[in-house]
Amino acid sequence: MVESLIADILFGFTGLISILNPIGVAFVFLDRTASLTTDERTALARKIAINVVCVLLVAFFIGTPILHFFG
Repeated sequence: MVESLIADILFGFTGLISILNPIGVAFVFLDRTASLTTDERTALARKIAINVVCVLLVAFFIGTPILHFFG
């Protein structure tokens, strides 16, 4: 049971990180927020990070059963 959970977490984490490409997106974020102040950019980055974590957690925990259901 624990080994299966660890394997699923590692599989999901590596898959999501490779899809998101955080290093590549950082340059896009900096380009799009060039006109903002440092405080505004920090607040926006924090909001984005919270939203991304929520979406990833939902996709991780609900996506696996859906994929198993469809085979």
